[in-house]
Amino acid sequence: MSTESRISHSLDSHVELKPEARAKATGKQHDMIRPVILAGHRIVLYSKALHPEHVDLHGRRTIMGPGNKYELEAWVMEGSHALRLESGTLCATELVCEHERAIPTGSIVFSHVVNAEKDVEHKFAKHGVRYMSSIQLEILAPNLYYDTYEELLQTARGNNHLVHMWNKPEGQGLSLVEIDRKANEVSILGFHLIPATGTVVRTQTLFELIKPGDMTGLR
Repeated sequence: MSTESRISHSLDSHVELKPEARAKATGKQHDMIRPVILAGHRIVLYSKALHPEHVDLHGRRTIMGPGNKYELEAWVMEGSHALRLESGTLCATELVCEHERAIPTGSIVFSHVVNAEKDVEHKFAKHGVRYMSSIQLEILAPNLYYDTYEELLQTARGNNHLVHMWNKPEGQGLSLVEIDRKANEVSILGFHLIPATGTVVRTQTLFELIKPGDMTGLR
C-alpha cells in the first residue's frame, strides 16, 4: 500500500467523537490523562540524513523548491517527525521525538530536551542556509485534548497534509506535518497529540536560503 493510500485509510478509519462519545471517552480516560510534569520531547538537529531503519516510519513526502534550489523530505511517525533539507552540498535533518526514545548519535549539531517551550536557531554559514525552530508542549484536559484532536482531524481531511493517527488503550493520538514552500524558504508546522498524557506538541520550523554575506550577526 502506498504512503498516500495509508494516509487515506488512516483518515477514513478515524471519526470525530460525538458529544456522548466524547463524554464517555474523556470520562473513561480521566484517570489516564493527568496534568503532571511533562515528560518532554527532544528536538535534534543533524548535519546528515537519517536512515529510515532508525524510526517507525508511517508516511513521507518530498518536495522540491522552485528552480530545484532545495529539496525537503518530511517523515511522520507516532508522536514525532523528521525533516531533511538538502541544498547544494548541505544535508541537514531535524528530528522531534519523545525524549526517552533512542536516537542516532552521530553528526549532531545540537540536542535539547524540552518540557515547555524552546526556540532554537543555527546558521549553516558555508551553505547560506538558516535554520530556526520553535517547539511548545502543553498538557490539556481530556475535553480540550479531544477538541484539538477533532480540529486537526478536520484540517487533515480538508488539506493534503502529512498525517498519522493511531489508537491506544489510553486514547487516540495524531501527528500532522504541514509544509509551506516558497522560493527561498520552506516552513513546516508540526502537531503531535499524545493520548497517554494529554500532551499537545506544536512545532514551527523554517529553513531559509540566505546569501552567505547576509549571515553576519545571526546566532
